[in-house]
Amino acid sequence: MSFTNLLDVDNTQFKSKYLSRSRRYYTDIIDMDETQFQSEDLSERCSNKPEGEIEETGEIQEIEDEVAMKFRLFRKFDIVKDPPSDHYYIQQQRLTRKRDIGSNVSTKIITEWKIMEENLPSSILVRAYEGRLDLMRAVIVGPDYTPYRHGLFFFDILFPSNYPARPPKVYYHSHGLRLNPNLYADDTVCSGFLDTWNGKVREQWIPEESTTLQLLVSIQAQVLNEEPYFNHHSLPWWRSREKKSLNYSKDAFILSCQTILCTLRAPPQNFEDFVVGHFRKQAHPILMNCKGYMESRTADMGKIFLELVEAFEVNGAYCKHHLYQVKKEEKPPKEITKDGFIMRILSKLMNMFIDLLVSSRMQNREIEETKDESEKLKEFKQFDVVTDDSDHYYYVKSNSSGKKDGVSNVAKKIMKEWKILEKNLPDSIYVRAYEGRIDLLRALIVGAAGTPYHDGLFFFDFRFPSDYPTQPPEVYYRGYGLRLNPNLYANGRVCLSLLNTWAGRKNERWNPSESTILQVLVSIQALVLNEKPYYNEPGHGIWPGRPYWEKQSSAYSEDVFLLSCRTMLYVLRKPPKHFGDFVVAHFRDRAQVILLACKAYMNGHVKVGGRRECGSFSSSSSSVSVVSNKFKGLMLNLYPELIAAFTRNGASVGHFIEQVNEKKIADRNHGETKKGITIAFQTRTKMAVDKLKEILGLKKVGNNSSGKIKKNS
Repeated sequence: MSFTNLLDVDNTQFKSKYLSRSRRYYTDIIDMDETQFQSEDLSERCSNKPEGEIEETGEIQEIEDEVAMKFRLFRKFDIVKDPPSDHYYIQQQRLTRKRDIGSNVSTKIITEWKIMEENLPSSILVRAYEGRLDLMRAVIVGPDYTPYRHGLFFFDILFPSNYPARPPKVYYHSHGLRLNPNLYADDTVCSGFLDTWNGKVREQWIPEESTTLQLLVSIQAQVLNEEPYFNHHSLPWWRSREKKSLNYSKDAFILSCQTILCTLRAPPQNFEDFVVGHFRKQAHPILMNCKGYMESRTADMGKIFLELVEAFEVNGAYCKHHLYQVKKEEKPPKEITKDGFIMRILSKLMNMFIDLLVSSRMQNREIEETKDESEKLKEFKQFDVVTDDSDHYYYVKSNSSGKKDGVSNVAKKIMKEWKILEKNLPDSIYVRAYEGRIDLLRALIVGAAGTPYHDGLFFFDFRFPSDYPTQPPEVYYRGYGLRLNPNLYANGRVCLSLLNTWAGRKNERWNPSESTILQVLVSIQALVLNEKPYYNEPGHGIWPGRPYWEKQSSAYSEDVFLLSCRTMLYVLRKPPKHFGDFVVAHFRDRAQVILLACKAYMNGHVKVGGRRECGSFSSSSSSVSVVSNKFKGLMLNLYPELIAAFTRNGASVGHFIEQVNEKKIADRNHGETKKGITIAFQTRTKMAVDKLKEILGLKKVGNNSSGKIKKNS
């Protein structure tokens, strides 16, 4: 539908329906399905797979998280209730629906909304405001093949009281940077459409025809173009200034990168989700563009490159491999001439300077990250009382002990348990109690070193029965459908004598006068998540033949470690409430140790579960442990998933990715070499057979299709 036809729409249908305060009013008017608001291009740029499903990115596998999902669902055009407090024109004259819904101005603006909703390009996104019809905010994504590629450029719009007789006012969020002749550092936008430049008649604002959509498209196409140098209105159009244009484009690219940094530090309101998701998605191509501009090795570009890597890392994208690649890149030798000798010296000095910057920045960042995560883990309380219990397994079960009642004996006993836990919890067990439901509890046990559960996080939900402590608590293990221990079932059941869920000895069962929750937690950690869980199964190891049982135990531990790693992935995707900070900090801190253990187990350097404290291993590096081919194959598939998850979590695992990529190249080269050897062997064999036939007087009949052989007479 053309703009002119849209302007002829009978706008009376809008007037009554816009009186609704709900945002749904606009959907009712245009009679469209909600999904039609979404950008098809955004759907193409982002994964369409359901949350949690793994997709290939060309380098490592990534998992769509909440940020990626919000970015994928971000609408090109939407109406929010109130304008943001950071809108430049928020203090200007107010044109509200309450006062001016029947005016020609508001009717024209509402028509503009419909035009934009139906015709916005995929690289322009707009937010209008129900409470202020006269305000609007737009973002333009930098077009391809321009120095503004992948950048985000924000504009605040104010419709005057006599609109459309006068064009809208437009404010550009420049951050004090002038990256285009038409976009001033003082935030002015110079355009014939806005009557801020005396352009040709066809380029000026025409009240009867011009629209805000045309204005935005004009800014994208004519301002943020491939050669912005020629936007200078005083310049004649000739190609003798091509070199100046090229230099201007390089400067514009640097300023565009600085704008990216400013936008990431303070995203404009109503676009936070889009900014985060966009720069996570486009971090890699932006940095690749930077490398292209870094051929001259200018100090400004080198510094901005490092700042971009840091900003993208903070934003959740993995970019450290770019630092390693820049550090390793070598320039091809150039022909030495008298004129170029000094430049070669300066270039080498600049390379050394950038390499030093890269190395020091990487080392400082890794040290700071290690300190930060260690501090977060130390600050995380082992015992605490919280309020939100909505994701607890026993949340729906009501209990008379759930109310904090000072008279109830059950409540008194539970409060006493709280004090015991607060004072006596081991370092590797963390507990959260609930103020509104004292009958509920959640515990986290960190897998102990020297077991196939090392560095894993295992969560348990507790519920105190109404006759506690006469009966033991109910316990649910959050196992994600994985059975990684004979005592921990895939359905969450915990089999333990102390819980009366297993017929143990009398002294092992729940004793109302002595047993406590602390004892239950310590028992799970020591007796269940132990070094050789295979023997937790009744009957295992009681018959003669120790080597057989040990072999079975080793195979079981291999399976357990694989399931423990799989549990890590599930926990990282959706940490239980009140433990999110701990999960993030823990896996950032332990990522390298876990990956080193995976490699050591795969290579047979140490028996599965042999990691001890401080990341050391129980076997020497020279010893070899027999590992099943099944374990190697499954771990080879799981290893990249762990790297991807730890990367998304913000861990420093860049060198592990490099090793995986190098191994892929080596395997490919090995396959090609092996194929070449096979072909050579076949060729030599054929030559030998032919020679033998010649000696024996046998030869093939020439060009005989039947391939028959005859003997020489």
